[in-house]
Amino acid sequence: MQGSPGMWKRLWPVIVVVVVVVLASWWVFSRGDDFYVTDENWDRGVARRWPGYYVPLESREHAAGRVVKLGNGEKRRITQVVPHGPYLHVHLAGKPLDQKVHGYPKDYRIEDGPASPGGEDPFIITDANWDRSVARRWAGFVVSAEKSGLAQDRTVVLKNGEPRKVLRVEQKGPYLNVYLDGPRLDPAVHGIPPEYTLK
Repeated sequence: MQGSPGMWKRLWPVIVVVVVVVLASWWVFSRGDDFYVTDENWDRGVARRWPGYYVPLESREHAAGRVVKLGNGEKRRITQVVPHGPYLHVHLAGKPLDQKVHGYPKDYRIEDGPASPGGEDPFIITDANWDRSVARRWAGFVVSAEKSGLAQDRTVVLKNGEPRKVLRVEQKGPYLNVYLDGPRLDPAVHGIPPEYTLK
């Protein structure tokens, strides 16, 4: 039984949506190991030349400041994430990964909490004065003194999108204390320094 031309006209957008959803689902769920490249830079998604790996771009749980539990149970702090086409490059504290020891990205799990010894970013500090490098007693944070671009009157955009003006910066050895305008920061709301950007 044939439908009327008007019926097909009404059904056409629905058919297109269904086809797109099916193809997108196939692409996401069929990638498997084929998504993780092996070449001179990567070993099935694990970086050969720097400590890190990549995951699909939509894997937003892999965020700077969080901890990833590797295949062998070791925990490393994520220091930076960089979108690159359909991939999210995830940089870790510590030495480059060995896939024979640490496994592959599909084996990794994101957690909150402390990293293993040697798996912490040396510039992510938690003590009486700092909460993951965010100042506990004043509005500001600490980063590596090698961090470029941080200067008085620049604007720092926090994780929640809030802009804050840099009032001053003070170098103390390998660290750079960055003082911001406004009230003290809350890492749960504003994030931590690796999640901040300069405007």
